[in-house]
Amino acid sequence: MKWSDNSIIKNEKQSRADLTDICSTDGTIRVFMVDDSPSMLVLLGRILARDERVLIVGSATEGHKAFQSASLAHPDLVLMDLHMPGADGAEITRWLKQLQNPPIVLMVTSDDSTEARTRCLRAGADAFLIKGEDLVVQLRTTIQKFFGEHLDERQAGDLSEPVTANTEKKSEFRIL
Repeated sequence: MKWSDNSIIKNEKQSRADLTDICSTDGTIRVFMVDDSPSMLVLLGRILARDERVLIVGSATEGHKAFQSASLAHPDLVLMDLHMPGADGAEITRWLKQLQNPPIVLMVTSDDSTEARTRCLRAGADAFLIKGEDLVVQLRTTIQKFFGEHLDERQAGDLSEPVTANTEKKSEFRIL
């Protein structure tokens, strides 16, 4: 386990063979997003859309619906908020990790307390990221650790640029 820049990452030294099993066979990273804020889901979608490997397979704003939908979508990666209506992110993570082919779960929350970190990691979260100014960098770095190098910046866009409501590249997905 590694603590750095407001994030915790488990299993940092996974082998390339392990990474092949995580990713879809065509190299696409299937992502499901969970946050009770629709505007945060849009922001996350815009950040992720800059990586051509990413395919957003769904999103949800409520805990139980998140588990049901993510289970059917078979994502490689789930971005999970902690504080959710219905079931909270730690509980949903515990359920997802019991699936036959569990996804990588990145907790993306504004709660940076030690209790929240501990609870999420015990539930099976693979990383703990704090919402804030450096979220784009945290996401890029963490996705690289689990899924390999990021695409050439000329292809995927510079993820260090701020993402605002005026970002030209649009990401389309349905919020459940």
